[in-house]
Amino acid sequence: MSASLTVWILQTGEPLPSDSGNPRPMRAMNLANALVAAGHKVVLWSSSFYHQEKRHRTDCDDRLTVSPSLEIRLIASPGYRRNIGPGRLWDHAILGRNLARLLAAETSRPDVAFVGYPPIETAAVMARWLSERHVPCMVDVKDQWPTIFTDPLPGFLRPVGRIALAPYFYYGRRALRDATALSAMADGFLQWAAGFAGRAVHGMDRVVPLTAPSGEVSSAELAEAGLWWDALGVMDDRGQRICFIGSHSSAFDMGPVFEAARLTAVAGNNCQFVVCGEGEHTDDWRQKAIDLPNVCFSGWIDRAKI
Repeated sequence: MSASLTVWILQTGEPLPSDSGNPRPMRAMNLANALVAAGHKVVLWSSSFYHQEKRHRTDCDDRLTVSPSLEIRLIASPGYRRNIGPGRLWDHAILGRNLARLLAAETSRPDVAFVGYPPIETAAVMARWLSERHVPCMVDVKDQWPTIFTDPLPGFLRPVGRIALAPYFYYGRRALRDATALSAMADGFLQWAAGFAGRAVHGMDRVVPLTAPSGEVSSAELAEAGLWWDALGVMDDRGQRICFIGSHSSAFDMGPVFEAARLTAVAGNNCQFVVCGEGEHTDDWRQKAIDLPNVCFSGWIDRAKI
């Protein structure tokens, strides 16, 4: 693409370039940085609530100018304390309603858009708005909502679960069907998204793994990060170490990992398992590893610590 485009990115639940510290870039930041570097203008839509730190960036809708080529638009929402619970569902419902209100007053439109899914509500609102205006849109599937909530149920209860979550099934399918193309971090997620939308995977769909940029970290930041890891018991001793960095979600089965940690501990192997990040399954994972001295939980970490 040689011409300069205006690209909208909608990704909630991720760090933003305007956040303090040195947050780990994820889908939104990586894509926004790449587009700006290629000469395009980016409008990044996100929530006023910072999911990782469970705090508000602002208490109202806001616009932040990061650079002449990058603008951030924050959508007000009430926030929540736990990753699983009615508070999060309420937050996402209000987030979707507030996004619809902002879009109703919007007079401009992008050339193309990239929409994160979930939350279902915001993805459905944005994808429908873009579709009605014939703006090409790629919906990026990060979690298999809402089937992620019904699949763990016993078979005889799944129909009841689908009835209870009928609005989420409706808006989830609508968001994926309104998309021009789908993307996901793994082929299994892409296949699920296409099947949930009731279509086959086609040539415009993409599997795009989440990767870290090759940005430099200063020696002072690395030294500080090293001291932080030392204090946590993760030493620079060149020992064997296995590390997980990501959201603690049901997308990952950590049972075999903790069993491997148990076996290596019994065998006297000095291999250490470092689990970084947080999520709705953090408490469960910690409980499973409670008696494993070779498993360390760090919480969310920044680029230098990674």
